[in-house]
Amino acid sequence: MADNNHTPQVVVCYAHQDNDSLNRDQRWLDRLLEHLGPLEVQQDLSIWSDQEIEAGSNWQQDIQATLKTVKAAVLLVSPSFLNSSYIRNSELPVLLQRAKEQDVLILPLILRTCLLDKVMFKFPDPQLGPETLSLASLQGVNTVNEPLNGLSKPEQDKVLVSVAQRLLKLVSKKSMEKVRMQAEGSAHLELEELDRIIWDTFQIDGTNVDAPILVRIPAGKYLFGSEEEETRSQVINEFAIGQFPVTFCQYDLFCELSGHEKPNDMGWGRDNRPVINVSFFDAMNYIKWLCKQTGKEYRLPTVVEWEYAARSGTNSVYWWGNEITRNGKSMANCNGCGEPWGKARRTSPVDDFPPNDWMLYDMAGNVWEWTQTIHTNSYKRDDIAESEVHLDKLSRVIIKGGSWYDQPEWLHWSTRVPFWACDNSNSIGFRVAQSLPRLA
Repeated sequence: MADNNHTPQVVVCYAHQDNDSLNRDQRWLDRLLEHLGPLEVQQDLSIWSDQEIEAGSNWQQDIQATLKTVKAAVLLVSPSFLNSSYIRNSELPVLLQRAKEQDVLILPLILRTCLLDKVMFKFPDPQLGPETLSLASLQGVNTVNEPLNGLSKPEQDKVLVSVAQRLLKLVSKKSMEKVRMQAEGSAHLELEELDRIIWDTFQIDGTNVDAPILVRIPAGKYLFGSEEEETRSQVINEFAIGQFPVTFCQYDLFCELSGHEKPNDMGWGRDNRPVINVSFFDAMNYIKWLCKQTGKEYRLPTVVEWEYAARSGTNSVYWWGNEITRNGKSMANCNGCGEPWGKARRTSPVDDFPPNDWMLYDMAGNVWEWTQTIHTNSYKRDDIAESEVHLDKLSRVIIKGGSWYDQPEWLHWSTRVPFWACDNSNSIGFRVAQSLPRLA
């Protein structure tokens, strides 16, 4: 099951008569949860039904609290469902009101033939008063003419899988919308922070996949090098860097439209997780494709740009402080970073942890990230040139940030690890960057 500290994203509403058959194939809630279960294990989705209610608890209070927070509801519709007074009077009014006011997705799944278009449900409207609605007006998974119990078992499974796919797409979209809401002020961000966001609003080739969101990084002076080496300072010109690592959703679109092979996700999930198993050259191919699609110039960040952005004006070991946790709360995904991801041993969604002070996510942990800086044995101006690098298969490139696999000490902003440009790993991804015009 999904971690109990996570707010449920999806609620399943059903009549108990539709899940108490001696025939397992007719226990529809169990059948649906069987398909959704692996996604919960991977923490791609968090599902709630009244089976989660503990004995002795206030079950009505638990249900109402969940209905007020979920992003989607799957309705297992049947004559028993339509005839349930609790569903009619207590569950659907809350969900229908939230669907109208907060864009909550309601997904009817027809189990048995019923009077779907004849039964009306009331829900409150603060401005217009009580409203009525037929569930037939909502876009369901199937139709009343093709109920699940009239299909073969393989066809039933296809319908149930389509429910999971709809929910995954919704949750991925909602995660990105949360970032947009923050940038519009719902998180009470300072005006200076809002000005840093650069939005690329186009949708690639008629799809629903946006270009990477960029954050404008202010110019400044950066001191680099270690105590054992001569430290140097460099003036950093203003630039932009991806707010998130490139996700599977974004990279998969590149593969589909360009013919490149999709990388293995290790069974951990795709969508809003960072793309992994990509070499330096894979990252460069994605960037070249993105430049062509958008007409804009993208690149990988240099090592110095990456470190400067990761520190976000701080001087501590990590941007949030000198300890790997803050007030006992896990701040990054690494091996030993605390619960829930400290023992998960896999990547996490790119928005699962708080951003740093410059609104950048996952600048510590989750995945190492390719830079465009070639590995040498010292800090030299040539090593951090902003011009495009030209490498062969024997070149090594610096990766930054640490990953889900690594101990906390590898997440320090100054850690630089050389990695063969032609190789890939399930702990390495990348984010894009962009040069900005210099002010006179």
